[in-house]
Amino acid sequence: MLKAFKVLKLAITTFLLTVTFLSAENLGSDSIATLDQDRLFRSSLFGQRVLQEINDKSDELLANELLLQSQLESEEQALTEQRKTIDIEAFKVLAANFDEKVQRIRAETTEARIELNEYSESERNRFFKLITPVLVELSKEFGVSTLLDHRMVIISLNDITDHSLNRVNKIIGAGKVVKND
Repeated sequence: MLKAFKVLKLAITTFLLTVTFLSAENLGSDSIATLDQDRLFRSSLFGQRVLQEINDKSDELLANELLLQSQLESEEQALTEQRKTIDIEAFKVLAANFDEKVQRIRAETTEARIELNEYSESERNRFFKLITPVLVELSKEFGVSTLLDHRMVIISLNDITDHSLNRVNKIIGAGKVVKND
């Protein structure tokens, strides 16, 4: 009984796939293609520029954070030593000032990371806004009426990511100056 069910399930799946492929061949200008948006962004000159800028800025932020951490540790150590030689009220004032400084630095560091993430997201959005006409043009050339992200399908025999990458690099390059070709 279980074996018969598996055979029936396989037959139905095979039938549906065959109908789908045969239908896709007859669709002509109504065909569906896929695009790997993440790979297109990461592999494009534009995406590589943005990712390099993000990486460079992230490294710069990390170096600054490590420097600040080292300075704060030294200040904390000096404050601990001062505690032995000054009265408690004076120490409380110094400790409160130090704590305020630490909180301000943490807030500034967090804000810098948030700004970096916002820049990354805005550049990614800008990229896809810039390439929309390119994708429309390519879709027309390939007779594609529907373009899906590759994560939306199980199998795609019509992926235009590589064609898109070549065209996008030719037209917008690294994205600093947009060409109107």
